[in-house]
Amino acid sequence: MVCMGLCACFLPIQGQLGFLMSPGLWGLLALPFVACIAVTLTAFYLLTEYAEGPQEKMMEELGWPDWLCVALSYLLIPIEAAMCSLVLFALLFGQVTNQIQEAVLEARGVDRKLIDLCGVDVLTDAGFFTGLCNNILFLLLSLFCMVATFHLHTMPGLGQVLWVASCGWVRPWELVAEKLPLIGYRHCGSQTCHVIRHCFSYVSFGFVAFMLELCPLVNFFTIAGNAYASALLFEGFVDEGYIGPDYLPASNSNNNNNNCNNNDDNNNNKPSNNWDNRKKILLMSNRADINGNEELALPDRQQSSVRSGNLKVARMMTRESSNQLSRNNTSKSASSGKSLFSAAFSAFS
Repeated sequence: MVCMGLCACFLPIQGQLGFLMSPGLWGLLALPFVACIAVTLTAFYLLTEYAEGPQEKMMEELGWPDWLCVALSYLLIPIEAAMCSLVLFALLFGQVTNQIQEAVLEARGVDRKLIDLCGVDVLTDAGFFTGLCNNILFLLLSLFCMVATFHLHTMPGLGQVLWVASCGWVRPWELVAEKLPLIGYRHCGSQTCHVIRHCFSYVSFGFVAFMLELCPLVNFFTIAGNAYASALLFEGFVDEGYIGPDYLPASNSNNNNNNCNNNDDNNNNKPSNNWDNRKKILLMSNRADINGNEELALPDRQQSSVRSGNLKVARMMTRESSNQLSRNNTSKSASSGKSLFSAAFSAFS
């Protein structure tokens, strides 16, 4: 059972450990690792060279103390560099997050729980472009929260903690947004209600997860660990046993059954080979007693159908075979008579 509520703050830590102990998932991070490390180092250099001075001057114009302006200008540089790599990972490598989540959910048997709960046997219900649109939407929401709560940095120490808590709740929503449709929370309104109902889980999880992702260079690994932890968070939602108001995704079993039904319908529409059926009925009817005292030697399942409709076909086939036999006998007699006539003619000559 996954801990929820305020205890969800431990899930990101569990996710980091779980990812480190899962070597099979490391191969998914080869290309994102190179790209994010290069972007982080480049952003860190450019921000230090060109953004540190303007940021300090902007805060001085707002009337903040000089020591605070200097401290915040240097503190914001690594945070901004980490945000650049986070944005790049979210936009270009969002599918890696889904692959990590699906691997964890399958390993923990959540796919079987979904089948038992609501009959859903799939672990994803969104394509590449849907995931990209979700990433962009949550990125804009995160940026809005960061800008709207930026004034909290005026309180050293406590302000940074409040800022992370005010912005972090968006991160777990982003991570499970494509999994919530599996339990009936598909649209923005229903997912918003789900976030409000589980506000302590989202806030506590997001606080720790977002704080880990703000560490430059290290955040690349913590992003993958948070993807692992989000699978645990979604498992907790599944264990609650509640199904949302929206429609559920179509399961693969239903699609396979529909395809089988369509194939059966197509096969039923094909013309049947009546001649082969008649031959089969004739062969079975020949097993009956000659006097007609016994029933046709058919299986029990087919005796009723033969009595009603197929018995007529069997009689017709018996009649046709009799006529064929008589024609064969006639041809044999004619051929024998012809041979006798030829023998007599040769003897006479």
